[in-house]
Amino acid sequence: MKKLFLSAVLCLLGLFSALTFGAAKDGEVTVGVTLPLTGDLAFSGQQVRQGMNMAVEEINENGGILGKTLKLDFQDDKRDPTEGANTYQLLKGRGYPIIIGSLTSGVTAGIAAKADVDKIPVLTPTGTADMLTEGKSFMFRACFVDSYQGKIVAQFASETLKVKKAAVLYCSADEYSLGLYESFATACKSFGIEIVEKEISTTMTDVDYSAQLSKIKESGAEMIFLPYYYGTAALIVVQAREAGFTGALIGADGWSSIGTKVGDNVEMFKDCYFTNHYSVEDPDPAVQNFVKKYLAKYSADTLTSGAALGYDCVYIAAQAMTEAGTTTDREKIAEALRKIKFSGTSGTFTLEGGNPQKSVVIIGLVDGQEKWITTVKPN
Repeated sequence: MKKLFLSAVLCLLGLFSALTFGAAKDGEVTVGVTLPLTGDLAFSGQQVRQGMNMAVEEINENGGILGKTLKLDFQDDKRDPTEGANTYQLLKGRGYPIIIGSLTSGVTAGIAAKADVDKIPVLTPTGTADMLTEGKSFMFRACFVDSYQGKIVAQFASETLKVKKAAVLYCSADEYSLGLYESFATACKSFGIEIVEKEISTTMTDVDYSAQLSKIKESGAEMIFLPYYYGTAALIVVQAREAGFTGALIGADGWSSIGTKVGDNVEMFKDCYFTNHYSVEDPDPAVQNFVKKYLAKYSADTLTSGAALGYDCVYIAAQAMTEAGTTTDREKIAEALRKIKFSGTSGTFTLEGGNPQKSVVIIGLVDGQEKWITTVKPN
């Protein structure tokens, strides 16, 4: 009997330890973070991490959150949904008041479903799929959604590039790519653009797109919409030019950092554009302050929208906890997020429905470098 009692006590102590491990010590508050820090999107994950770490330093230099020192607990989800589920359970068990992550919609989708049941606020810097926040009360994001982004691509193609015929190459098995295709296709109808060819890949990391691109070239399309991440997108751009396609190639925010893949192929990347969350060339004081401080610490090739959105996410979380008046009550923090009015490097916005509404920056490849082209406000 005594052994059974002792075992029960030990189990309870183990459970208590799991729930409180890493949670707020006296004078500290820790926020959990899940990002791809290894694998094919490790470079992007590290950019977000660097932006977040810079925000933490600034916040702590200015007194922390409600007088407490802010810390981050980073976990690596490797851009894998199963790993993401594991990192979420780990961070949940450590009792953190809010979780930031993940980078991709595919990983974040599983986290969002669990967090809504567990009533843990989750804030993604870059997960853009519409379904992440649909019907959920504890899922938020710093980035715009795919339906919004897809519409802006169609608007830019129509109003600026004067496109009448478009083609799309997308991954049918990826939520990010599929969602962007669907939103772009819907918006094209409103802007008088005909989709003359639609091609698919079965993964986001295929290496040969020549068959699809050959069909697109023969279709008469004036542009191709390519909703992939920057590494694969760069590969497709080169193959499209090699196939003889001379029209515009347009991507979404996943193209951020594509400039690092241009190499000696500068000519091939002419007439390439993508939507993004901010531009380093934006004269807004908040942006320029961020750029100056970031470049003092990190290399220019990592100064991307991911870094800016990671930076903003930490400040959003800090503002929510401050306005909620607590660093421990998850439901009060979530309520503060629903009411927040935030101003940062990626704009000024509220999080009504979990989603910000803001202008979209168009970035073009100029001499192989990512350059601001224009800022588009939705019609």
